[in-house]
Amino acid sequence: MNNYRIEEKHFTEWVQGSGVDPEIVGLNVRSLSGTNPHEQLLYSDDLPRRNDGRLSAGYLRRCEHWELGGWYCNGIDLLTGYESLWGCFKPDKPRMVTKNDGFDPHPTERKQKPIKYEHPPKVPTEVFALRVPRAIAEAIADRYNIQIPEEAEFWQWVIDHPEIPIVITEGAKKAGALLSAGYCAIASPGIYNGYRQPKDEAGKKTGKPYLIPQLQVLAQLGREFYFGFDSDNKIKTITNVNKAIEKTAKLLEEQGCTCKVIEWSNEHKGVDDLIVAKGVEAFDEAYEQAKSIALWKVARLKQLSYKVFVQIDPTLRYLPQINIPDVIKLIGIKARKGRGKTHQMEDLVAEAIYEGRTVLVLSHRRQLVANLCDRFGIDNVNGFRSSETGGKLGYGLCIDSLRQNSQARFRPHEWADALVIIDEIEQFVWHLLSADTDIKHHRVEILRNFQELLQVVFGSKRGQLLVADADLSDVSLDYIRSLVEKPPEPYIIHQPYDASTITDAEKWDIINYNQPNCQRLVADLIEHIERGGKPFICLSGQKKESIFGTTNIETKLKERFPDHKILRIDSESLGDPEHPAFGCIERINEVLNEYDIVISSSAIETGVSIDLRGHFTSVWGLACGVTSDNAVCQTLARVRENIPRYLWVSKVGFNKIGNGTTNVKELFTKEKEKTLAHIQLLLETEEYEINGINTEFQNRALWCWARMAIRINLGMISYRASVLDYLAAEGHSIHEVDGVTEAVGGQYLDPVFALENLNHTIKDQEDNETTSDIPEVNRFNQAWFMAQQIYLAIIDIAINRYHDKELPPNEFKKQKTQQAKDIKPELKQISFNNCSAHHRYVSSVSILNDREFSELSRRQNRTREDRARLEKTYICRKYNVEDVSPELVALESTGVYSGLRLHYYLTVGRPYLSRKERHRLEKFLTEGQGCLFSPDFNRFNYAQKIYLLDFLAVLPLLHKTQVHQDDPDIQRLAHKSKQYAHIIRDVFHITIKLDDAPMVIYKKLLKPLGIFKLKRLGRFGERGDRHYTYANPDLSDRNQLFERWLASEEPLPKDDPDVVRWALRVLERLESPARNFIDGEAASKFIKAVEQKVVQHLDQIEAVCHGWANRFFAAFNFAIA
Repeated sequence: MNNYRIEEKHFTEWVQGSGVDPEIVGLNVRSLSGTNPHEQLLYSDDLPRRNDGRLSAGYLRRCEHWELGGWYCNGIDLLTGYESLWGCFKPDKPRMVTKNDGFDPHPTERKQKPIKYEHPPKVPTEVFALRVPRAIAEAIADRYNIQIPEEAEFWQWVIDHPEIPIVITEGAKKAGALLSAGYCAIASPGIYNGYRQPKDEAGKKTGKPYLIPQLQVLAQLGREFYFGFDSDNKIKTITNVNKAIEKTAKLLEEQGCTCKVIEWSNEHKGVDDLIVAKGVEAFDEAYEQAKSIALWKVARLKQLSYKVFVQIDPTLRYLPQINIPDVIKLIGIKARKGRGKTHQMEDLVAEAIYEGRTVLVLSHRRQLVANLCDRFGIDNVNGFRSSETGGKLGYGLCIDSLRQNSQARFRPHEWADALVIIDEIEQFVWHLLSADTDIKHHRVEILRNFQELLQVVFGSKRGQLLVADADLSDVSLDYIRSLVEKPPEPYIIHQPYDASTITDAEKWDIINYNQPNCQRLVADLIEHIERGGKPFICLSGQKKESIFGTTNIETKLKERFPDHKILRIDSESLGDPEHPAFGCIERINEVLNEYDIVISSSAIETGVSIDLRGHFTSVWGLACGVTSDNAVCQTLARVRENIPRYLWVSKVGFNKIGNGTTNVKELFTKEKEKTLAHIQLLLETEEYEINGINTEFQNRALWCWARMAIRINLGMISYRASVLDYLAAEGHSIHEVDGVTEAVGGQYLDPVFALENLNHTIKDQEDNETTSDIPEVNRFNQAWFMAQQIYLAIIDIAINRYHDKELPPNEFKKQKTQQAKDIKPELKQISFNNCSAHHRYVSSVSILNDREFSELSRRQNRTREDRARLEKTYICRKYNVEDVSPELVALESTGVYSGLRLHYYLTVGRPYLSRKERHRLEKFLTEGQGCLFSPDFNRFNYAQKIYLLDFLAVLPLLHKTQVHQDDPDIQRLAHKSKQYAHIIRDVFHITIKLDDAPMVIYKKLLKPLGIFKLKRLGRFGERGDRHYTYANPDLSDRNQLFERWLASEEPLPKDDPDVVRWALRVLERLESPARNFIDGEAASKFIKAVEQKVVQHLDQIEAVCHGWANRFFAAFNFAIA
């Protein structure tokens, strides 16, 4: 029995069913029946009524079931502090409505859905801010360590303390459960009820969304909000919940709040279900592991929500043999790295070959193709025409070669009934859509061929596509399915993996360096080598200008350890026939076994498995924010052995895609708008020509590109957190370096730390003697024990030298701090020396003639001299000089060329810009057969940038001798820039902040012109109103360069263009393959414009091009067919 105004069944539902404290129930809930529910809910003046004021009969009939009883809950109105008139009623007998999803042709067979909760109709929704008893208020105050005065009203106290985090959930009972657990919580009646979206009567949006007033009053600067909505397993529900969280969080963050998302297993749907089933401790754990909105968005874009047909035991070390039904068209395999996904593919390939079907292996990396072809026993495209089988069993090729004019002579129609295999599908799709390799020149053709290939494979009787990836997600599967008219249902084989399923043999110990820079990690790396360590080092950069790149780290370590054998692996060394790393990927384990230290770049991010045992003692990762978070984790996993990982990750990343947005729809729309705006600027004198360009080519590919780009952008925003979250989610142990130092001093740098971990793994394997179906694994296991014993003996000698002089933890930490300070100046000097030597060397080599330049440009492998000659020739051609000085090589290495070109076209080269951009557009259209892929076309364009710089009046400011913030022109520039900050971000990828000073904005806008610094002359002005004055750069060198460029330009045609030449160009473009029109109106506009221009000159045109009119109309009719 209870002493509250509530029936026992309702009380039990709240207290036992949802874990709500009885006092909270008594203060906020009561049972109603008869006409009492009507009095609580039907108070709106907008309800339909009769002339006598009574509610209409229709409304009363709709509410008849209320009279049978139910419970009613309301709370506090946060705007007034008094009892809220708005509330919620749950009838004991809910009304049923027909669930109409618009797809069921038989209305009588549609499902009936109960309306569980009723809210006041025709009244704006509020939030549930339940009354809180004193004892629970004090418990909440203790949790957040903030005292609550005796006389204070709970919610006013919360409003007065923005440092108190608030959990937002859905439904009053869940808010009550969280308050009972000691958390400050509110609830909305539905996931979308935290904000309002203005709409007109037709449902069209008429303004921007805004927070509801009851949530707005809590959205104070610095407040932290946690979203605790239901954990569902229905794809549609998950999608809606995600949208609601994203929209509400965006509005809260605009108010200066921070937001996180709490997640738990969908075994328990609501937060109250979780607390009742698992206890408050389960929610405490989920609360502590809540992700920031950025990390949550990343995880959402990486999720796999398709139905799993085969769920594999996560404790199995290797995937078992799986019999896949023959009727399956699309197979997806997701499992942890190293679990035997490739072995699973081997069985399918063998079966396909036995059945007489061909096998096509596609990848984004040549080496991965070669490895898979060797495993499957089929030809690689590089030599299949001269092999014994001649490609009859199939072959493997890089996606860059998926075209007619490649060495593969690829034709999609030849692959009916084939088995197509794509390993590492996520990287494959991103390479397909964004890579800057040779594919960028043929992307439209390759995208078209890829789509045709899938249509042929899925359309044939026995054709199958198998995709595999440890990070397989909806994004890549959605894209593949979007390319065919009748997309097959994916047959997902999934071995779940998380922190609870990882084995000890797979769990890494990761020492995380959370310092602002990586100098401490480099200092520790050097000491680790001094203690006898053999590290495998993963770096982000390789250029000599990169202080912590492969070249400079190699130089540093060679100077420090002249007796050690050191190998550098990056794109430069892998392609240099004179370098020891050349060709090493094919025999990676054999080559690396000969070296004490290996330094690698992201060139071996994927497609390489380093299976050496007992050779390396550690893996060191230094991620400066230029590769994606996933790429960092992939690189760390190249060494398969479980040895310690030492990791420093930049707090934020720097390589954002597009304008850096984190909204998929915005990026997709902006890319299309930029393409159309650019074309419009180019063709503004001949607007009709835009209608002959297909800018709608493969919108599905552009949408996938946008989703993957947002995934990268989100990872860049919280780069360090994203990498660590990824590693923690896989189950690896992460230790902060300062905590480890305080515990064991410098012993964490001992190589024996790695062996202790390995010995533990060996013991586990001896206790669980098992053999693998994979021969390679058994061979490694056989050599395991002996290698460890030999290695232990070697390491013990090095370790003993240090243990006698080991410093106490505090002294060791001070020593490391000082050593770290010395690292950067040393590496800066090394970088300067390496760069200077390189600049002098490039200046000293001979220039290539046209034939040599053409041959060397196409060659993949180049010696150091080849690279230097090619670089020098490029510089000569870019700057129109006969010889190159070291200073010019240094200037080119800063990436200033694109800025110089923009400055040239902004000034004296302006008359030639239109022609250059037209030629570029024509080249894209020729290569794409009349179609454009927006990200490629938008990558380099000057027209929009020049238009914006003109609008902002940057050039007149640059011509001044001196500038300062009080200059009226600078003030106008700042005002305009802030007003159009969103356009500046889209065009230049520059962020203009509202609090940026005028001179800061001016300097930001000079960077696209290749002007990175202004000389400060001094501070001037009256006391209290002094400001810095800056000197604009001397432009005389630039002007000389511009004159050379100007002299090399071809003469411009007459102002009145030749109609015949114009007509021939129009015919050529119209007759190009795949030329079409977006709609009939566009086609009509095109034909009308052509008729107006040629009608008076048709005889002249026909004299040069016989039958022009007939050819034109034939091509036009074909295009609109």
